[in-house]
Amino acid sequence: MSARPSVEQRIRDLYAVAPFGVLCTQGEHGPFGSLMACAYSEDLTQVAFSTRRDTHKHAHLIADPRVALVFDDRPLHHGEPEAIAQVSVMAATGRARPLSSGAERDGWTARLLERHPALRGFADDPEVALFVVAIEAVEIVSRFERTERWTPPANGAD
Repeated sequence: MSARPSVEQRIRDLYAVAPFGVLCTQGEHGPFGSLMACAYSEDLTQVAFSTRRDTHKHAHLIADPRVALVFDDRPLHHGEPEAIAQVSVMAATGRARPLSSGAERDGWTARLLERHPALRGFADDPEVALFVVAIEAVEIVSRFERTERWTPPANGAD
């Protein structure tokens, strides 16, 4: 019997198979979800994405930076009998902040474009904002009811 991967490895595996996540924000009229192309930091403590400044999600992020990002591995289990029992889903919660010009923004833009080359042109548009989410906690649910929680070391105990 093989050892179960660490929670950190399971997070990496989910990011690897899910280049897109659902960004969950809260607005004046309630919750809002948006499919986003994302990149993440090597230490798993940050996730970046870009959005136009004239969108609902941008307004929501500025008004309330608390977010959830949801990733899953459904493509790995497409067509499997009882796939719901095989799928893993990860919800990462944290606070988003916009990045202005500078080395940090340039680094995140490069990371986002490396993962999503089709965003070239979009990410450099002055009407596009780049946000980084500082991850506060991650929950992974697998096998329909097995739950694991991970808190980045900088934010508390593992």
